[in-house]
Formats: sequence, structure tokens, C-alpha cells
Amino acid sequence: MRHLFGTILISLSLMAATCPVHGAEKTVRWTVPGDDGFDCLTGDPVEYDIAWSADSSALVASDVVGGFLSGDMVEVLAGLSCGACGSTEDHTLTGLPSGSVVYVAVKCRDDAGNTSEISNILRFETVDEIAPAAVMDLRL
Repeated sequence: MRHLFGTILISLSLMAATCPVHGAEKTVRWTVPGDDGFDCLTGDPVEYDIAWSADSSALVASDVVGGFLSGDMVEVLAGLSCGACGSTEDHTLTGLPSGSVVYVAVKCRDDAGNTSEISNILRFETVDEIAPAAVMDLRL
């Protein structure tokens, strides 16, 4: 019988910063589920995949058994290690498009290769704090 993890709930952290060259970054946080559902007595998951996109439908379409499919519209960070069941996990996503809406989801995997269902899909906006260039050729 194959056991899958329970759904991971992620939430946007209050910490946010912009990076002038590479766009925005955001930290997402979630509670680590147990290996077989939310029961922490059965062990811990061993790794996470985090996927983000500017298109929520592309993110949902990338959700396949075993993880996420990376594509033109979906960035995937695969094989991230994780902590103990019940602990808070976080990851800072960097290189996000500045001044855009971004969607993020997480899946976790156990030592037998079983993969969780997709988490809730988190929607947030990155801030564009980069000013336009100065006018350099003002003349009469």
C-alpha cells in the first residue's frame, strides 16, 4: 500500500526584499508533515520540491506524480533537504520577476520515493523598487 503525505500548507513570510539586479526574493514557510500523513511518529520526509510561476495554471499543469515538471513557465527547485516532522521549514526564492504576481507550491518526498500531493498554491506580488534610469540627454 502506498502512503502519501498530507497536503503541505505554505504561507508567505513577513520578510520580503528586493534585489536590484536579479529581481525580487520572498521567503515561504511551512510545517513539515509526517512521513505517512501528518503522524510524526512514522518519520520525516527526506526532501522537497518547490515550484514557482507567474501563471497559476502552468504551475498546476506541472504537478505530476513524483514532483513538478520544469518548463518555460515553471521554475523548479528539486531535492531540497528538510527538517523533522512538526518543525517549521522555510526557503527563500530568489530571482523572482520584480513587480509581478508569483505563484508558489511545494511537494515533499519520503525515503521510499513517495511524493505528496501539491500544497496549497500561494499567490503574492513582488515589489518593483528599481527606479527608471535618469534622463541623460536633456537639452534645448
